Amino acid sequence: MVPLLMRSRSKTARQRLRGKTGFTFCNQGTFSIHARGCIAIINSSYCGSVDSVKPVFAATSHLQRKGIAARCDSRQAMHFLFPSDPLRTKRPDEFYAEEVAAVRSAGFNLSVFSFEKFQAGSFQAFPPLPVATVIYRGWMLSRREYERFAAAIVGAGATPFTDTKSYLLAHHLPNWYPAIAELTPETRIFPVDTDLAAVLRSLSWPEYFIKDYVKSLKTSIGSRISTPEQAETVAAEMRCFRGTIEGGGCVRRVESFLPETEQRYFVLDGVPHAASGHVPTSVENCARRITSRFFSVDVVKRVDGVLRVVEIGDGQVSDLVGWKTEQFLYLFSRFAQQN
Repeated sequence: MVPLLMRSRSKTARQRLRGKTGFTFCNQGTFSIHARGCIAIINSSYCGSVDSVKPVFAATSHLQRKGIAARCDSRQAMHFLFPSDPLRTKRPDEFYAEEVAAVRSAGFNLSVFSFEKFQAGSFQAFPPLPVATVIYRGWMLSRREYERFAAAIVGAGATPFTDTKSYLLAHHLPNWYPAIAELTPETRIFPVDTDLAAVLRSLSWPEYFIKDYVKSLKTSIGSRISTPEQAETVAAEMRCFRGTIEGGGCVRRVESFLPETEQRYFVLDGVPHAASGHVPTSVENCARRITSRFFSVDVVKRVDGVLRVVEIGDGQVSDLVGWKTEQFLYLFSRFAQQN
């Protein structure tokens, strides 16, 4: 069951309420609007910045009002940042429209920025970033791009939830692999100009999975190969289709996995979360060993029934595979209430 906190309100109702009462949404529970503009709270509490609707707080005790204000303050201290539409730079990119709606429904504020202009050298958020902790949700950034990105957030007077070191810890395979080597397929890491065919011959594995520090090849012949001679083709295709090889090369030993068993988990400030069911021990180990504040863990079942970690990724740039947007945002709502 989705928590009441995450149930969306209609856009028309939100606009009408803002226009008549000056409310800033930060809700929990259900509400109704009376003819005089007052709000009745049903089964829970409602919070916001009130201009003219003081009757909202009349039915609550002093301690309840303090608790409501604290929950609102915690949400205002966290601010989401999304890429904008490439042409309409004051609107979120359509790819993130559903998530943006969930962010607003959860009571958080957000800004957007032109990803294209940022890549061209300029950063401007709309609305301007407040003095808050900024959680980015958007496209992947290279090491240099993220350094500039984090610096731009700081320059705007805000604080990145994930600093550059933490971002790269989860984003680049060579940084997280040593911490969980026994939980994931064996991997060898090489500089970008390495003769991969020669390296693969020395390994003599039955099959090889080739990728750079971040991504594999999902087009052309793909990343899974059976002969060393195919390695150069994979590297060339990665440069062709993606424009670059990020960091260097990674060769992973191929293991046999059961189809349709891969699941994604998120770790937020050291606490692992599952979209459904329990959190596996392997994910709990990742949460303890990897010190990034926010990252994803992809786990798949091997043919012998053993769960294996196949990927770690920075949480800001991870898709919500297997997650509903309301579930995902509820992680941050709980985090905001507890911190």
